[in-house]
Amino acid sequence: MARPREFDESEVLGRALETFWSKGYDGTSIEDLVQVTGLGRASLYGAFGSKEQLFSRVLDHYLDQIEAVELASADGDSADRTLRELTSRWVDGVCPSQGQRGCFLSISGTSGGASGEMVRELLLRAVAARQRVLAKIIARGQASGELRGTSSPTELARFLIVMQQGVAASARAGLTRKELAAAMKEAVDHVVGVA
Repeated sequence: MARPREFDESEVLGRALETFWSKGYDGTSIEDLVQVTGLGRASLYGAFGSKEQLFSRVLDHYLDQIEAVELASADGDSADRTLRELTSRWVDGVCPSQGQRGCFLSISGTSGGASGEMVRELLLRAVAARQRVLAKIIARGQASGELRGTSSPTELARFLIVMQQGVAASARAGLTRKELAAAMKEAVDHVVGVA
């Protein structure tokens, strides 16, 4: 009979996420993962398999967190406020309190080999899901008259996605949180129709 796990899987995945985010897939060793998770090598392999399998689980964990927040926001009261909160969270995510890190998926997608292809597929899935959520929020705001932007919700959502990816790349390049927040405010102003 297998022993029950004596660790919080979500916590372990979160720690592995931070390591992959800061070092990249190729720069992260199994020893790094053993150190940050507090699991022995055998326990790590037993619970998650290979480094690539753990990375895949980390990516799924990351996407699940993002999608849960965005889906919960999609049915909020004010479309304007919801868009501003989501984009603010995006800036916070790429500009943590210690350093600039950019978008985890975009950074991870630059790895070569099989892991790079896996990440690119997940990145496309995440972008498509985020675009659907943003389009739903924008459509709701346009229907209620709160948002005055006249382009289609899908086009406006795509515009915000492109801006978000640009913010992530700019964070990695060293732009400040204040500069990135101002850029996202301009983007949302455009979508809302006040720019």
